[in-house]
This record gives sequence, C-alpha cells and structure tokens, in this order.
Amino acid sequence: MKKAKGHEMSASLDGLVDELRDAARELDAAVWRSGLQGRFTSTYRTRAEQERLYRAYISGRHAFPVAPPGSSAHEYGEAFDYLVSPAEYQQDVGETWVSWGGEWGGIPDMVHFELPGASSRAKQAGENLIQELARKYNALPWWATIFAPLGLTNRPAEPAPILGQGVSYICRTTGYFC
Repeated sequence: MKKAKGHEMSASLDGLVDELRDAARELDAAVWRSGLQGRFTSTYRTRAEQERLYRAYISGRHAFPVAPPGSSAHEYGEAFDYLVSPAEYQQDVGETWVSWGGEWGGIPDMVHFELPGASSRAKQAGENLIQELARKYNALPWWATIFAPLGLTNRPAEPAPILGQGVSYICRTTGYFC
C-alpha cells in the first residue's frame, strides 16, 4: 500500500478494529511528519500465526515477548507492532501513543501498541478458550488428547518433571511433552 511521501506500509491495517486503525494511521502520519520513518511490522494475526510466533518465543528465537495463542490482542485486531527509525526515537513514539490514550509495551516490548485494556481482554478470551477446550478434551479418551491443538496453555511451556530434561528441546520447539 503506497503512502504519502513515498513510504510503504509492511503490514496491512485492514484487520484492525476501526478505532485502532484510524489511530494507527494518525500515529504513522505524525511519525513521518516529524522526519522519522515508521513501519507496521505486525497487525492482526491469525491463531496459526500467533502459534508460530509463540513457539519461536518459547524456544528463544523471538526477540520480543509473544502472548500464548488465544491470548494476544493482535488476534482480536486490537494491537499492532510499529518500528521507528532511527531506533532511539521508539520510546518517544511509544510515549506519544500513551499520551493519546493508548497502551504501549514499554521497554520490554517497545514495538507493541494497543487499545486501552486490549491485553486484559485478550488474556480473558484466551482463558475462556482454554476452559472451553479443556471441557471438550476431558470428554475424550486419554489417547485422543495427544492430538489436541498446541497452545492450550496460558503459561510458557516447560518440560514435565517426570520426563526429565531430555524433552525440554521438544517442548520448547513444538509444544509437545510439556
């Protein structure tokens, strides 16, 4: 998507809720007017995209925090990741977003911008999803749960103590045997 002044947007804003989409465009315009460069790196994510990113995060292959599948504001169109160049202005842009009434990931997740309360709503939706799936899977024979979707937990994956440390790599990379 071509924008004014010749800069391009890397991630589409189409999947964001209207209120956030409009505010994100305003933030981007303000960044470019100030002489900085900005780029949307992630907006709406499907559950599959969130699972892939979460697996990368728990295996140490992702630099920024990633919420468990079902618990990310990105999955509900209420968050975007935005990268500013030069990088030393990222915090200024985040603080500007907060002054406008939004929420920002701060130092641990400097690229994350969202609507107020979006992460809390997403976390609750993720917990509801886990409870619903747990009810469904509890009705199945034990062997059928082996094929349950990954990411049914709201905690970082850890190896099961009874299996020892040898499975930690499998757990971190696939989500199985945790």
